[in-house]
Order: sequence, then structure tokens, then C-alpha cells
Amino acid sequence: MEYDVVVVGAGPAGSSAAFHLAKAGERVLILEKDREVGRNILCAEGASRAFLEMVKPEKGVANEIRKIRIKVEDTIDFEVFSTKPFGYILERRIFDRMLFERAVESGAIPLMGARFVDLKREDTGCRIIAQVKGKEVEFMTDWVVGADGPGSGVGQKAGLKSGMKRNITHHCSQVFLYHPDIRANTIVFYYLSEITPGGYAWVFPKSNGFANVGLGVNTSWEDAERNLEVFLQRYYPAGKILGYLKGVVPSATIDNKHAVDNVLLTGDAGRLADPMSGGGIANAYISGELAAHSILEKNQDLYDTLLKKRLGRDHEISWIVRRVFYSLSYDERILIFSDLQDSLNGRDIGEIDAVSALKLVLKVSPRLVSMLFSKGGKAVYEFVREVIS
Repeated sequence: MEYDVVVVGAGPAGSSAAFHLAKAGERVLILEKDREVGRNILCAEGASRAFLEMVKPEKGVANEIRKIRIKVEDTIDFEVFSTKPFGYILERRIFDRMLFERAVESGAIPLMGARFVDLKREDTGCRIIAQVKGKEVEFMTDWVVGADGPGSGVGQKAGLKSGMKRNITHHCSQVFLYHPDIRANTIVFYYLSEITPGGYAWVFPKSNGFANVGLGVNTSWEDAERNLEVFLQRYYPAGKILGYLKGVVPSATIDNKHAVDNVLLTGDAGRLADPMSGGGIANAYISGELAAHSILEKNQDLYDTLLKKRLGRDHEISWIVRRVFYSLSYDERILIFSDLQDSLNGRDIGEIDAVSALKLVLKVSPRLVSMLFSKGGKAVYEFVREVIS
């Protein structure tokens, strides 16, 4: 069977690409390895207001967020808020299925339980081999969108996974927790040197008492699982676990190549999660849209250009923040967050995005400016000045 585009994976990236392509009249096949979309996804399920305003979901939103609480090394503990909801907690199973349904309603053809096996380039296009119910089936296509997650068989077969620069992987462990102290409108971040090396712990509430609670580290799954147990015993000893998941969150620089020979990698397959926060839903959806636009223009090189234009600045800021933040000593971290606590605790900070947040932090913590220079070097310091000017 022949298609204009085969999309491998029906998460936010794949469904976004399929939706925008099918809506434009392309013949699109979606291969999804699971029996249904949205099952067993490791995700805190947070999304910004800007993202929801872009997607306009009919369903799949569980809760709105108006407060952020930050706890650092059991020494710092403060909150900021916004009069308008600046974020939302999704029900990924419902939200992802909604995006998938949009793609199918627009004309994309779904094939569930189809596991990607191989791709072979031929003179007439690309031959996709998948396994369905124990049998191999083949499809011919002009374009392939890899939206098949961190391991991305599509990326490996296309030769796009090796040699990625600034390549990091966070190993994450998460539970769905009931605890009476969980507040519905407040997300909580914990930065704890011993428990969250190279990452952080989170509480993303679905409602009063119920939340996704987890942590990510840059070491191993074993550390993530063990440290989550320690974290729960220390901070939520009366919590009741309703379910648990583990997984990885991959990030790499936007400067990497994400397209070759009419194969484009999106979302986690392209390692497009935010390097500091690990957030990946919005970047996945946006990358799917940009991949679709590049395919419709029949220009694979356009894809990387569009990624850099749309996501590049925020991604680079996040890399800088990560580089500086995780190079801080214990005492330096306390000093910086003491400045933030003294200036921001209980304050309405309005809109929250990468640039406005960086401007605010540098304004209330002048010592951070000198640390950016000493730890990040002159090039980093000048980049930050240019961005926030």
C-alpha cells in the first residue's frame, strides 16, 4: 500500500503531524505500537496556558494551576502566584486520544498494534516494514515522520540518533499519590542535592489530595526508583500510592540534525524535551506541526530551520540555566534561592515563560548575574544580556 506520509507513533508529536498533513489532503498512515493511544505515559502532565490556547482542547484538562511552590535543600520554601491560571494539569490518556481523533477525523488512517521494524530507501520512496499481529507488513511512502519516543527505531534506522550534541537523559520515576496536604491549584518543585542529582522532584496535582508525584535524575533508573522511595517517606509519609510509572526524558540541542532522506524526527524521538524542566508535550506538538509544514513544502531542510526559529531561543535559555544551576555548590544554591525567596515569596508574578522568568530572576538576584559570567563564560553572559534586553 502507498501513502504520502507514514507517521510512526500516535503521541502528541505524531498526532499533530498527521492532523496537519491530513487536513491539507495528504494520504497519511499512522502506525501505533500500542492497542490504544495514551496508555502508560510517564509524564507529570503539566502544560502552559499558551499551549492550551494554541491547541484548544475539547477535553483532557484535569486542573488549572495558579501557584508554584519551590523547596530547596530543606532550607528554602516559598510560593509565587498568578491571578490567572498560568498552567494546567492534563489527563494525558484523554488529551492524547483527542489529538489522535482529530488526525483520524481529518483523514489519517490509523493502524493500531503496529510495531515499526525497519525502513529501506528505494528509488521510488521509502519502504516501511512493521509487525502487526505477528506478521510483517510493508508500506511505501514518500515521507516518514518519526514520533516513536526516546528509543526511536525510526531515528536509529535513518542514522539520526548517533552523535547528537549536548545529549542528556533524565531517568524518572513517578507515582499517582493521594495525600491530604496536596492542594489542587499549586505545583511544587523540590531541588535536593542528595535525592535529585541533576534533576528535581515534582508534585503536579490533579485535584485536592491527588497528584502525580515523581522525580528525575541524570544517573540511573535504579537511583530514580530508590530516591523516590526516600522522597515519599520524607515528605509524604502518609501518602497512598494508586499507581506508578518509570521512563526517560531525552534532551539534546536544537542544533542537531532532525531530518535526512525525507525522514523527520519529532518530539522525544528528536530529543526535543526542555533540557531544564523536562517538559515535552508542547515541543512535541509544535515539532509535529513544523514537520508537517516542511513536508507540505517538500523541503526537509526547512524543518531544522523552523525548529530553531520556533523553539531555539527558549531551548538555549534552558540549556544555560541548566548549565549554571547544576554547577552551583550547595552554599551558592542557597544564596541564590534566598534572594528569590526574599523578593518573590507571596508575589504575583503574572505571565510565566522562559524569557520573562529569566528577566525576573536576574532582576531580584544580582549575584546570579556574576555567577552567569563566572560559570557560563562571557559568551553565555552576552547571550543572556541579548535575550533579556
